[in-house]
Amino acid sequence: MPELSLGTCAAALSLVIGLSGCSLLTPTVPDRSVRRLEFLARDYRPEVLQTELREFTVKFTSVVEKAADDIEASSPDPIHKRNALRWRIQAVPEGQLAGLRIEPVAAMLDMWCLCNQMDEFLRTGAGAELFGDHQRIAIDASELLRTSVEAIARGALDPGYWTDTANEMRSWTEKHPIESLSFTRETILVEFAEHSTRSEDVFGALGSIEEIALAAQNSASVYATSLPRQARWQAELVTEDALAEATELVDDSMSSMTEAFTEEREALLAAVARERTAILADVDRQRLDTILALQEELTATRALLSAERVATLEALRTEREIVLAAVTGEREATVRDVGEITRETIGAVEQTMNRIVDRALRLLAIGTATLFALALVAIVTLRRARAA
Repeated sequence: MPELSLGTCAAALSLVIGLSGCSLLTPTVPDRSVRRLEFLARDYRPEVLQTELREFTVKFTSVVEKAADDIEASSPDPIHKRNALRWRIQAVPEGQLAGLRIEPVAAMLDMWCLCNQMDEFLRTGAGAELFGDHQRIAIDASELLRTSVEAIARGALDPGYWTDTANEMRSWTEKHPIESLSFTRETILVEFAEHSTRSEDVFGALGSIEEIALAAQNSASVYATSLPRQARWQAELVTEDALAEATELVDDSMSSMTEAFTEEREALLAAVARERTAILADVDRQRLDTILALQEELTATRALLSAERVATLEALRTEREIVLAAVTGEREATVRDVGEITRETIGAVEQTMNRIVDRALRLLAIGTATLFALALVAIVTLRRARAA
């Protein structure tokens, strides 16, 4: 969207004023008009009501704008920020359209209706969750505007009309709520026009063309102040929409890239799986071949070892037999030698024993003779001793 300059806003404002002036200077009114004075309290001038409504319209704009700014500043959620921007973009022009009507009673009723509809919309209606945890900011703003416009209406209306009008306003608002942030709504003006008992000329209601021109001028000053901000809000919304579209395009692109990457990844994984299967099959074949070769080598080795073992055992058996034969011969020769030595030793021992026995016998005989001689000497000695 091209940037809106102050010249463009001024041109648009001039067009609005021009169109409004044409309609204002056309002295024709419907048969059933809400431009009537019987609603107003005694001694309450329409000019005062018109001034109050113009000031309230400015207040309406500032209250909605501030509440929207507070929500945008407080909420981190981009959806809530966007809803706040859309709220003031739609609500502010509706408030100006209602409050700046040329006929003051119609303006009061339409503004009162709008404030009630907006309060219900934000409090319990379709807009009750537009701002999440910051909904209370919008509700407080709408409640302030509703009570303010009711105070204006209570002061302006004749006491005889106040109760019925307030009840009718509440009942009508419940039946005709605002359904979305587009603020498409029905007004109560037709309803009150149908209850009108008489119609009056617009010039009779407002007094003079000069007063109409002054009202139009005051309305134009309000629009001149507000239109640049509204243009900026619209530009912000268009920028956000453009960014959202760009983000959506980027998301779509990323989604397409992700899908392509996913497809490539799946194809790569499938190829890797196939290669892995082929490699595993080849490894299995090689492993089986290796196992078979090892089994053959093991069988051949076992056969060779068995032959070597048999040959070794046979050689060992032969060697053992030879050794045993040699040992047996040696043992027999040794036994023979030992026998001969034993016999020789026994012979020598027998001879030695014989000599020893002979000597012992001779010694025994000598000893016996000696003892016998001593015994005889002893006996002789004893006898001699007795004889003496």
